[in-house]
Amino acid sequence: MFYKVFVLACLLSLSLPCSAWVDTDKDGVPDKKDACPDTPADAVVLANGCQDLTLLSSETNVIDEKAAGVADVQGYSVSAIESPMRLFFEFAHADLSQTQRASLQAFLPEIRHSAKVLLVGHTDNIGAEQFNNALSLARAKAVKSLLSKEYGVNTEFIEVLGKGSSQPMTDNLSKESRQLNRRVDILLNSKSTK
Repeated sequence: MFYKVFVLACLLSLSLPCSAWVDTDKDGVPDKKDACPDTPADAVVLANGCQDLTLLSSETNVIDEKAAGVADVQGYSVSAIESPMRLFFEFAHADLSQTQRASLQAFLPEIRHSAKVLLVGHTDNIGAEQFNNALSLARAKAVKSLLSKEYGVNTEFIEVLGKGSSQPMTDNLSKESRQLNRRVDILLNSKSTK
């Protein structure tokens, strides 16, 4: 009897680790660690299971600026490049990932040639309004700090603003859309210094 219980316990202990690796959306990240369990089957994902925002098509990134509130700040406009200058953030973080730092570097020429720059931080709708307002401002300040400390940009003409979750780029109905709402929009003054 003891032998049968022992063998059964051994078999169960060997089968439990197998059931821990369940990947329902087939993105290569186990559900246990998947922050975005609804990603499409052929999507390229990061270690957390969410899509790499730098690889999203420009169609996903194009929005109605008036609806998203990025064109309502007097004296500033969305950049003239193909898609608006946006930096994206992980959930509840104000630090910029390496892929987003590369995006920031690509924006440097336009930033340096602008008379004024406005960094507008945003969040998704998860969390308390007070926390989201503080987080959105912290994101904008983090970008300003990076521009100054790592890229030598004169921040005297850079303003920061936190909008919290009040101006989403897209709906907040899925993890993917919430991921797009966690951002800093870079708005440039229409008058160039050069």
